Amino acid sequence: MKQAYLCAFLTLFLAGTALGSPYPQAERYFALRAKHLVVSDATPENIQTQPTDFDGRLVEVRGQVVGSALRDGGGSFILNGDQHVWMVDATDLPLLDLLKLRTAVRLLCRVGTVQGTGTGMLMAAAGVLENDAGAWEEMKARQAEEVREAARLRAEAQRQRQPVRASRGAMQTQVPIDVSPSYEQILQAYSKAVRFFNRRLNQAQADRIARNIINYSVKYGLDARLVMAVIACESNFNLHAISRAGAMGLGQLMPGTAAGLGVTDPFNAEQNLEGATRLLSGHIRTFARKRGGEVTEREIRLALACYNAGAGAVNRHKGIPPYRETRNYIRKVTELYRRFCGEE
Repeated sequence: MKQAYLCAFLTLFLAGTALGSPYPQAERYFALRAKHLVVSDATPENIQTQPTDFDGRLVEVRGQVVGSALRDGGGSFILNGDQHVWMVDATDLPLLDLLKLRTAVRLLCRVGTVQGTGTGMLMAAAGVLENDAGAWEEMKARQAEEVREAARLRAEAQRQRQPVRASRGAMQTQVPIDVSPSYEQILQAYSKAVRFFNRRLNQAQADRIARNIINYSVKYGLDARLVMAVIACESNFNLHAISRAGAMGLGQLMPGTAAGLGVTDPFNAEQNLEGATRLLSGHIRTFARKRGGEVTEREIRLALACYNAGAGAVNRHKGIPPYRETRNYIRKVTELYRRFCGEE
């Protein structure tokens, strides 16, 4: 996982599987749908007269439940669709709970035969509320559009940025801040993520935090998604967070550390975020210099250990200290960072 020196766009799937879907039933439904051959244009006549044509396939039906006949261990349900009326059997308890009168649903059904007749019948295998299915599809369409837009913005940023030689010989990227025509789109993606973690923030506060994270990440040569992950794990974007040890603000800076970074008010979002970003960048650069300037996951993990436990502890243990808190912290930050990058 190489460090990105410019964050062109925050690929966050906050409404998707990465951070927990708001439509878990739809997630399961469409996951099953993706794994099977699905027929969506069958007719009731096809099912009844040619059931063997559907061997190994699932049939998708959509409609409103307009009738039911319950029995021990299951029931039969009538669905009124746009073009057809369907008769479907169901035995699974979650499906029985789903199939309430006047409820619009989508079902994935297996095709069986009525014993002794050879006539085809539908047996529900999975279902989802129509509203949830539609919302899930819209969410996925937005995510796909965001991915396409992210690719476009990355390409645009690649064309715009110019490499310059840093004082210690490493290559950095010089990027103008607040001048790209797509900057506001990037800002809104980060702002949305900030409010996802702390819904008590108003829009102006979230925008200010997002703007500072983007700008200081560029200034100090970090991937803003890594900074986002650190702040999320440190404070959940709580401006006034104070730990039992006395760490303060968004980046949970200790008083001595804050003073050394020139942070006079740790509860000031701009000061705290600049200090936290500068501190993390310094740790990463320290370890990168030992590898000729290369930044890999190893350097990031060591830098996170320094941020959490202190550089002294890392030096004493000649690596990540064996502290449970520190190891859990590194795991949480790196997992969240990968999710922000769309890797999980």
